[in-house]
This record gives sequence, structure tokens and C-alpha cells, in this order.
Amino acid sequence: MVTSLPTFLGIGAPKAGSTWLYELLRAHPNVGMSELRKEIHYFDRNYDRGQAWYAQFFEGADGCDVVGEYTPLYLYCEALSERIAESAPSVRKLLVSLRDPVDRAHSSFGFRVRVEGYNGSFEQFLDERPATISRGRYGYHLERLRPWLERGALLPLIFEEAVQNVERTKIQLADFLGVESTLFPVQAGHKRVNQRYSPRFKRLYVKAITFSRHLRHGDHYRTINFAKRIGVKRLFEQKGTTPVPPMKLKTRQRLVELFEPDVVVLEELLGRPMTYWREAWARGLADKTS
Repeated sequence: MVTSLPTFLGIGAPKAGSTWLYELLRAHPNVGMSELRKEIHYFDRNYDRGQAWYAQFFEGADGCDVVGEYTPLYLYCEALSERIAESAPSVRKLLVSLRDPVDRAHSSFGFRVRVEGYNGSFEQFLDERPATISRGRYGYHLERLRPWLERGALLPLIFEEAVQNVERTKIQLADFLGVESTLFPVQAGHKRVNQRYSPRFKRLYVKAITFSRHLRHGDHYRTINFAKRIGVKRLFEQKGTTPVPPMKLKTRQRLVELFEPDVVVLEELLGRPMTYWREAWARGLADKTS
């Protein structure tokens, strides 16, 4: 019998502070987050596994006021609303963090350079992985979720603002979810997560990642979490990072032009200007050293 399903979802965006938000929410005593795995991918990749499979990730959360999980790629799942209604009607609220799409694209490139050893240029990366651009078109993807926005059931956070004012973010999250903001631990949200690193042995690291994905596919989450707790992951990492090539001025200009129409749509949806991003774009385009 299914006894616990989430009441809210974190749905995006990749490289926009989802791990930071997951850890922040997890620190609240009245918020239950999926413990076995942060990104469950139920509504996009694992929907055919069924509701009972999904519920296993929330065992022990029955005593919490609200229960959630955070899978950033849900933002791009066209069937999200329908599948929530069909399989998890307990989900009443959605949370999304949005980052300057130009910076988000370059951050995605940087991750592949550091972790996978990608040695192509940023321009090649954009050509080879067009989803990098698509995933930054937040207005387009959020348009499908307009009904959630209109009934106040979707909280959009701007990543750059959220990390600059952590205490204000705690209040926003608490008010949205209906929990007490003062119960967040004082230090919650002030520690950096996902610190940058580079693989110690690149080929071995790639094999370890592949094996980890195999374990996840087989639902061996406890094995993965145990390995993390005893520090296996750190054996494959070293301090410092592989230098990531800066963005060329022409590429930055191209991305700004690509994202501008979508940001206009996003501003209409959210009813607010994306001032932080626009100012950052202006600074970046004025920087002749790019």
C-alpha cells in the first residue's frame, strides 16, 4: 500500500542551484526530502515503474508537514502535469530555480570539460549538444505550466538572487510550502555544495560513473549512498579544476540574441523584469577581453 507521496516537486533548472536548494530544504525539520536519491526521474524516465516504485523514496517521511523531491529535468517533461494528476495528485506545488541562460549554458560546458574531459570548444559543444540551448528557454517550457503559476502553485526563484540573500530565500520557501521559516538551521544554505573538482584518473572515473549509473538503474541506491558516506567518491577526485575556456564575445552576443525573445516571454509569465540577467548581459558584451 502506498503511504507517502510528495506534496511538492523541484523541477529545474539544471546548473541552477538544484543541489543547493535540495540540501537547504532537507535541513528543515518539517520538510521531508527523498533520501535514497535526489533526482528520481519518475515523471520523465521511470514513469512506467509505477506509483509503488516512486513511493519507496519517501518512506519515513509520513511525519513531515510537506514532502518533496528535486529532479531538474522535470521542467522539460511535456506530460508532467498530466502525470502528476494521474499518479501523484498529492503534489500541489512546484518549485523552479532559473539561472541566467547564457551562464547556465557555459556552466554546462564547464562541467563536461572538468568531469568528462571534453576537449572541444564551447562553440563545438553548443553545436553538438543543441539541448544546451533548448534547456535555457525557460519561458517556452514554463508556458506549459502557466495554470500552476496563475493559481500560485509554482514558485520561481532566480538563482543569482536566491544565493545572494539566503535568509530571504528561506522565507520565500517557507511561506510557499507552509512551514515555519525560523526552523531552518542558521547555517543552512550558507555552505557551498557541488564544489568544483577534477577527476584524479579520468578513464577510471568515467568507468566509475558508468558503473554508478548501472547501480541506479538496478535500484541499488543504498549501495551508492554507502559508498558516498565512506568516501569512495573522493578517491576519484582531486582538488582544483581543469581550466574552462572563457566565452568568446561573439558567442556571448549570439547567445544573448537567441535567448532574448524567450526572456521577454518569461518576463510576461512571471510579471517581473529579469534585471539581473540583462545587466549581466550588458556587462559581458561590453567586456572586450571576452
